Amino acid sequence: MSIEQDQWARLIAHAWKNPETLAKLRQDPKAEIERLKQLPTDDPDYPGDISDLGSGPNGYFAMPDLPEGLDLDKEKLTTFLSENPGIFGIMQWCCV
Repeated sequence: MSIEQDQWARLIAHAWKNPETLAKLRQDPKAEIERLKQLPTDDPDYPGDISDLGSGPNGYFAMPDLPEGLDLDKEKLTTFLSENPGIFGIMQWCCV
């Protein structure tokens, strides 16, 4: 998996556990990703390293809802998304 896919996994897992972040990503993904990139690492809203997101021409996509029954903590969600790249659908096609 690419660094960018790992970072998308971190961001999606973070958003699924933070409804306010999810709403902001849906409203203005570029602004929210840039805001999150600027947070200090000790900020409770810091999603982890997402420094490569949004830099390319196809840097954004519609943020999906958390699938029913996938009630994991943020770390386990990140691992799940990182280990199951097929879950990204179009992301594999545009960002690999």
